[in-house]
Amino acid sequence: MRYILRVGCAMVALALAGCNKANKSSLVTPQSMMMMSQPEPGSRANVPRRYIAMRHRLTVEAAEDNLESVWESTRALCGKLDCEMTESSLQKKTDDSSSSGSITLRVAHRDLDKLFAHVGKAGVIVQHSSESEDKTAAVIDTEAELHNQTGYRDSLRTMLAKPSATFKDLLEVQRELVRVQSELDALAGKRKVLEAETEKVAVQIGFRAKQLFASRSLLAPISNALRMSGATLAESIAALITVAFALIPWLIPLALIVWMTRKFGLKFWRWKTRTNA
Repeated sequence: MRYILRVGCAMVALALAGCNKANKSSLVTPQSMMMMSQPEPGSRANVPRRYIAMRHRLTVEAAEDNLESVWESTRALCGKLDCEMTESSLQKKTDDSSSSGSITLRVAHRDLDKLFAHVGKAGVIVQHSSESEDKTAAVIDTEAELHNQTGYRDSLRTMLAKPSATFKDLLEVQRELVRVQSELDALAGKRKVLEAETEKVAVQIGFRAKQLFASRSLLAPISNALRMSGATLAESIAALITVAFALIPWLIPLALIVWMTRKFGLKFWRWKTRTNA
């Protein structure tokens, strides 16, 4: 039945397109879409578009006291540009670690230089890496499949509207129409993801506090050693207390056994000495 449906839909599609181009197939392939976008001889306006997914990773250093403001200003700048933030986090300074933060966003190509200029002015970009991935084939394949499935869906709708169709045929067409619409929704979601990856640039920025080695005290290693020694002493005392409390319930029976051993053992020894004499 499905084969008959596909044949019928193809015939309906050819009949609908026959008024304009009777000899042209309605099936669109990725190759045909590439040919559609081929430029005319001597023309540069219709050069086939490339879909490139760009990613940048930056590491920015700022003074310890200024890092949070640099992080906040970058977040604020994203709100003013054609930019969307997908993740951000900030860790404030503790006794064991310096402050740090991160921001992940997508920004339009035209606003990328503005973002880099702001970050470079607010802090120091100590590391910058970038990578790109060509998504052109994936976009063209998805758009071609969308075009073909849309034509197939329209043909099914045309068959569904035929007054001569039987109830069984209508039921089969309706089921096939639901399946095709589900595939169209999945393809539309895939195309949206590809558009998000290629229309904007993914940028991941890591913020870290600048280490001022010159300000470190010469006594820092000694203070660290004393701090570690104090921690070790405290752990040893804690372990000793734990052992003491674990032995307390056994001290009374042990003392009783020692007392009974000395008392009755001494009497037995004296009795045995007299007996041998």
